[in-house]
Amino acid sequence: MEKFFAISSLVVDFYILAIFISILAFLLTCLGERFTVSPVERGRMYFIALISPPLVAGMFLFLSFMPSILHLKGSLMTCLSRVYCYIFPFIPEKSEAFYGLLTIGLSLLLFTVISLLLEGHTYMRGRRRILNNPGEDKTSLLKNFEAINRIKTRVTPVTGNTCFIMGYLSPVLVISKDMITRLSPEEIEGLLAHELAHHQRKDNILRLILNQCKNLLYIFPHTHILYEKWNKTIEMISDEMAARETGRPLDIASALIKVHRMGRLKGYSYLSAFQDKDRTALEDRVERLIFLHDRGESLKTPPSLLLPSEGGFLFSLIIMGFTLFFTLFETDPFFLHCHLARLVAS
Repeated sequence: MEKFFAISSLVVDFYILAIFISILAFLLTCLGERFTVSPVERGRMYFIALISPPLVAGMFLFLSFMPSILHLKGSLMTCLSRVYCYIFPFIPEKSEAFYGLLTIGLSLLLFTVISLLLEGHTYMRGRRRILNNPGEDKTSLLKNFEAINRIKTRVTPVTGNTCFIMGYLSPVLVISKDMITRLSPEEIEGLLAHELAHHQRKDNILRLILNQCKNLLYIFPHTHILYEKWNKTIEMISDEMAARETGRPLDIASALIKVHRMGRLKGYSYLSAFQDKDRTALEDRVERLIFLHDRGESLKTPPSLLLPSEGGFLFSLIIMGFTLFFTLFETDPFFLHCHLARLVAS
């Protein structure tokens, strides 16, 4: 029974930390939106706000299991004399609040695991269905895309609008025959550049990770708001990257409007999609592309950025986080050694 409460305290610690960090990150993001209009910077803000809560809370608890390095041998850890062996004793163990938070936490963890397994199953089933289909004849534009970017292409005979790149070790660009038939060569070129931008940014992997971060705090509305804002922003970022690559933002805007009027292939909503069902978001993307067109030659100059990239942020957080938490752990202001001492003793 003692070990049950020791493990339970980990879940409670994790969720109290994650909730606090998530709300703080959301408020800081709302403030940051007032000072930047760049889709890239906003996308990075949303990314940081979504991934920081579970990552920082998880690192904090992970380090609480590391043995002390600087403490002298034989010295008694202060936490062994404390009643509570988790960080937040304002919620007493064996209380209704403790059991309630524990139940919610375990339910959200289970929901996240099931969601991840279902997404993986859907992805593999869709991949097998696409790769087992012989596909249609490729146009010269698709053949050139394969040769330049070393990404295989597959034209699906299904009716509807779909275009995405799946896989990273052996990526395949999938595009429906309807898209090739209804769009002009210039619009298709912009579409391919858009999907290539998603692939280069690794948006599908980031979407999978951030979706699980959202699911860990699924009952909190602000996480859904951040996730939707991030989804809309990465589409604008890919539009902008495609406009810089092709130099023809108006063709991309034209393709957006045409694709919006077409149907969408069901079952692939988890992958990067050129279509935007939200009319307001579509109008924002078109307006942004018109703005880029009006800038003319400045398209060739990437915008200056204040925030680090997604990969840079994760690297910095891990390096700085371990340094910070190591200091906190050794000084032991939160009695972090309780987790290790209590599990070993029980």
